[in-house]
Amino acid sequence: MKRNTQKWEGVQSHEGRFMPYVAKVFQFVSQLASNCDVNPSRLDIWEVDYYNVRYVVNLVEKTCSCYRWELIGIPCAHAWAVIIKKRLRPEDFVDDFYSKGRYLQAYSPSIKPIPGMKQWEKRIDLMQPTPPVIRKMPGRPSHKKRKQEQGERE
Repeated sequence: MKRNTQKWEGVQSHEGRFMPYVAKVFQFVSQLASNCDVNPSRLDIWEVDYYNVRYVVNLVEKTCSCYRWELIGIPCAHAWAVIIKKRLRPEDFVDDFYSKGRYLQAYSPSIKPIPGMKQWEKRIDLMQPTPPVIRKMPGRPSHKKRKQEQGERE
């Protein structure tokens, strides 16, 4: 209940379309994208060379052959390089789940407080719980006996 309230109140003062995590990822990804060599193809499919490893980026389907973009919903370094090369806004390619509206939607249900155990209603008409019946497990019994301590009766 406390965490839900803290998250709700924390996001109220946040400015912007996306949560701060997206900005942190963008900062990291932009550094990696500086090492990418972008080669255009037709139909918005691009080839990105990153340290002699080639990746295929499709901006229309929002996919990359490294699969990071599909997994986390934020463009990977290869997609970032293509987006910057086309002079587009990277924020337009982030999944909607990172938006402020979705965050508020996740923490909008309020959790109702409950009274302490001392204030719970006592019911005498119910049976007291009993421990489970001890079952003898199948298999051969162990012949090892426990060593008894000094002063302990046999």
